[in-house]
Amino acid sequence: MKKVNYAIGAVGLVSGFGLVMPATVAVAGTAVKVTKPHKKVSHIQNIPALTCGGNHTRSASANRFANITLYSNGGGGCINSVLGTLSINSTGLQMRTRVYNHGTRVFENFVHGSALGPRTTFKTRVNVHGNQTCAALVNSQNHAQVKYGPECLTL
Repeated sequence: MKKVNYAIGAVGLVSGFGLVMPATVAVAGTAVKVTKPHKKVSHIQNIPALTCGGNHTRSASANRFANITLYSNGGGGCINSVLGTLSINSTGLQMRTRVYNHGTRVFENFVHGSALGPRTTFKTRVNVHGNQTCAALVNSQNHAQVKYGPECLTL
């Protein structure tokens, strides 16, 4: 009968037959229960957990840029979306949308715009509770460089 040599290392158990087994079962003659590693769950800020209506509208504008907010139940209500309109056709910009709930930022997102004739439009789905929205157009390559805005609305 031929002897088979085993080596136990960081990778696990390797036999002369080329089999690789997890290190948790690399102990000879001992039954070890192999369990799957626990999944790490993190909260992603910009994925909406609810769907808000948009039966109210507020807007603010200055210097060719407008923030139009669609929401329901004002004053800490549910914000559906934020629309931005730049009255010129422009590229290289993203709309930064921030939502605050009584001074605490609860949402932030960046989206590219679409050129529609002589203007550029932006849209962000929000679907969070808040009482203030702020939208600004920033440089796509450097989000700290604000080109238009911010235009803020208190609902």
